[in-house]
Amino acid sequence: MSFFSHPALVLFLKRQSLDVFDRKGQKQHLDFPLEVVGNEEIKDLSRFETLLLEFFKQAGVKKNNGLLVLAEEILFQKQLTPPVENEADLLQTFLDQVPFPNEALKYKIYRDKSKTLFVAVNKNLHEAVRNVLKKTNSSATAIIPVSLLTTITNKNDLQSSEVLSIFKTKNLKQLDLETSDRLKQSKVIPSVKSPMVFKLKSKSVVLLLFCVVLVSILLLFYFLTKKNIFAPTQKVSPVSTATPPTAKIEAIPQASGSARIADRKLVKVKVLNGTDIPGQAGLVKNKLLDLGYADIETGNASASGHLETELVFSANLSESLEKEIENLLGDNYKKIYKSSVSASNTTVVRITTGEPKKR
Repeated sequence: MSFFSHPALVLFLKRQSLDVFDRKGQKQHLDFPLEVVGNEEIKDLSRFETLLLEFFKQAGVKKNNGLLVLAEEILFQKQLTPPVENEADLLQTFLDQVPFPNEALKYKIYRDKSKTLFVAVNKNLHEAVRNVLKKTNSSATAIIPVSLLTTITNKNDLQSSEVLSIFKTKNLKQLDLETSDRLKQSKVIPSVKSPMVFKLKSKSVVLLLFCVVLVSILLLFYFLTKKNIFAPTQKVSPVSTATPPTAKIEAIPQASGSARIADRKLVKVKVLNGTDIPGQAGLVKNKLLDLGYADIETGNASASGHLETELVFSANLSESLEKEIENLLGDNYKKIYKSSVSASNTTVVRITTGEPKKR
């Protein structure tokens, strides 16, 4: 991908929609029909490409470079605190937990001094968008997970006022999900180049030579003064045979992750009606209120006709509450699709209702 041309657009890809922003923050919006795209998978590629081509034509997307930003709701993430041992094994365990085959995923490891972040996404959706862009003589100069953009407040709803901050981000090349999908080359911090390696090796050789010379001088001094050290007039102090006290070694506790939320009153819940049946969000809200949840927001999903009920929870929610909410939905709805996102200060639990069970 080329980074020499300045991007003119930001494309914000969500689970069921795509927003296109120009440099002035003007927004064009497209919803994906459920029969075309569902659960982050393309059901009808031909219709999806036709839909995008018509949308890009109306939005004036032609011969333009754009940044493709992936919303948090389509990302799978796991954050670790350095130092991270057995990184390759931990990465494979993480990928095995993602509800898509490994071969369908694009993933990358981002590292800095304070954290190591695993990020994975179903590549079929964003690669299809990128391919249709090429048909308009445009291109995606970078594909960036929104969780890496610290200036964005709501990681699932990009605002026009925030678009300018994305264009001003300096390290877009390092944040690009497409730079490498190999474990060795996925570091955010660039690899050390060969001239620097040569300099480091040269310094090491000099230091080694200095140590050898110093040891030689000390040995020479020892042999020259050996007779004086063991002379008869030398008063030798008795050698103590007492066993020195053993140092007590205490285990240093490892830093744990952020505390999990176990109090229902502290859980933020957002319930969206994803069907054509009125009152579904209110029904779930009432059942959650009966269980003791207090902070509940309701509304309608951007698209209706959901067959599966989607349950998305933050990683800092306790397992007991997660299971409780899952059981509640299982008693009332036919199919439950569950996923998780990284811990944040936004909604802890998001529910989009699907087809209810018949009573």
